[in-house]
Amino acid sequence: MINKGFTKALLSILAFIIAFILIAYLDKKLLVFYSEILNINIYNYSIFLFTVIIVNESIFGLLSIVFGTLIFGRNIKKEFGLTLVNLRNNFKIGFIYGFIGWFTIVIFLSFINYFYRFEAPKELIEILTPKSLWDLIIVIILSWVFIGPFEELFFRGLIQGAFIKWKGPFMGVLVSASLFSLAHLDFRFWIRSVSTFIIGALYGWVYHKHKTIISVATAHSLNDSLAFILAFIAK
Repeated sequence: MINKGFTKALLSILAFIIAFILIAYLDKKLLVFYSEILNINIYNYSIFLFTVIIVNESIFGLLSIVFGTLIFGRNIKKEFGLTLVNLRNNFKIGFIYGFIGWFTIVIFLSFINYFYRFEAPKELIEILTPKSLWDLIIVIILSWVFIGPFEELFFRGLIQGAFIKWKGPFMGVLVSASLFSLAHLDFRFWIRSVSTFIIGALYGWVYHKHKTIISVATAHSLNDSLAFILAFIAK
């Protein structure tokens, strides 16, 4: 007889595979649409970045709901930690761990860079760097409305939750952090995936400890906002 926990874990992996395929396919179509059909230089206009964020994160959000319902049934709200109880405290926790995670990654990258010089691909920097103050404001809003909430629902709520049901907290945090890292993999800039794994493990621990998506979504959104702000200032 097939273990129910194992089935749920497999369903969460299937959700990740579907998300990976859909995002790769749609991003390619968006690139063709903006660069070839509309003849827009995607490196000079942030509209391409905004569209990619909305489309990609919407996929994570939609698949979280669909597969979350399949895996957790009527308990999806509870399993995802979708609660407004202690909202102020959960936001506070999120801000604290958001800064902790950000400083941890800065120290880690600085340490690695001291021994091994690395540099992000130029085109990646150009696409992710806001071009104006309005672009910065919009991308920060998108971080709080789309990126943080939907990615945490998917990786911590869905994947981590499913694997915890099967093999416990350690395996849940490990798998969710690993897939979170894989989703951000760029072989030209591999160090990004390492730092993503570290921060994913931190978010996983916070999510398991506090049982609410609000805290980790806040931490994630704060981390991304700081990254966009620093990229804009550095430009």
